[in-house]
Amino acid sequence: MITLEELTERLPVITASVFTIGLILLILALRLFRRSRGARYWIYRRRASQRGFRMLIFAMLFLSLSFGLCIATLIFNAIETEPDTPTQVVMNSTATSEPTTQAPTISPSETLSPTHTPTQQGRATTQPSHTSTLTPTNTNERTSSPTPSPTITSTTALPSPTETLTQTLTMTASSTPTASATSTPSPITPTATATQTSLPTLSSSVVRVTPRATPLESAQLRIIGITETMISEEENEPNATFSVGIRRIFFLMHYQNMNTGVLWGWRLLKDNNLVAEQFTLWGPAGNGETSFFIGQQKGFDAGNYELQLFIGEETSPIEQATFRVVP
Repeated sequence: MITLEELTERLPVITASVFTIGLILLILALRLFRRSRGARYWIYRRRASQRGFRMLIFAMLFLSLSFGLCIATLIFNAIETEPDTPTQVVMNSTATSEPTTQAPTISPSETLSPTHTPTQQGRATTQPSHTSTLTPTNTNERTSSPTPSPTITSTTALPSPTETLTQTLTMTASSTPTASATSTPSPITPTATATQTSLPTLSSSVVRVTPRATPLESAQLRIIGITETMISEEENEPNATFSVGIRRIFFLMHYQNMNTGVLWGWRLLKDNNLVAEQFTLWGPAGNGETSFFIGQQKGFDAGNYELQLFIGEETSPIEQATFRVVP
């Protein structure tokens, strides 16, 4: 079992080690936050932000633990340097001196004189009594409970393309053939008359999204990646290959000099046949990266696919990217 002295000797080393680990984690978190602001692609920025947040949580925990160990070290050192508590001491001393008797002294002389016997008795008694009581009480209590709670909230808004496409097809056909024949018996010739109405008519109307702004001449849309998931560990360039049955394919897109309210859209072709298309109004203005996906409920069939991007009322695509779905 570790004694108090051994624990007091080891605490400074443990505290320094924990503080060093927390400091290293804090530096790594700051580097990840810096990368999340300067990465080229959005998925890399989001991944760095998430890792930096987790690293910051661990760094704060280690720094808090080192702070608590530092306080514990100071407390143990103070307890070790305090003197022992003295006990009650009672001191009694008694000194007694024995009586002293002096013997008579006789000195002869030439003249006779009567005998004189002096007697001297002395008694000294000393009884000092001293009582000393010392009871020190020392109470030292410190409580520290630091609880850091960092909260970082990161919200990234992506454009949410919406489309309103209403197609109404009305067919009105009216055909009433009427034939009437009148025959009068005549010895000469019979007479017949037939009447038929005109052919049916077909009318159709398609409602398209009305643009709210005119695109700039320098506006650009460019596909920079095609992935199977929103956040991929490895970047897939255009001309990617996927397995048959995949239900969603994500497209990473770079935009430049785009205006809010500009009409834009995409078309998906499979072996030069139209599979799906969508046109809507653009959301964020300026430059940046964004992503969108195209999904098939039953999964993509095998074949060669081509994605075309459009800006404004242009009929020719401004960007094209191809990918394959293989069995």
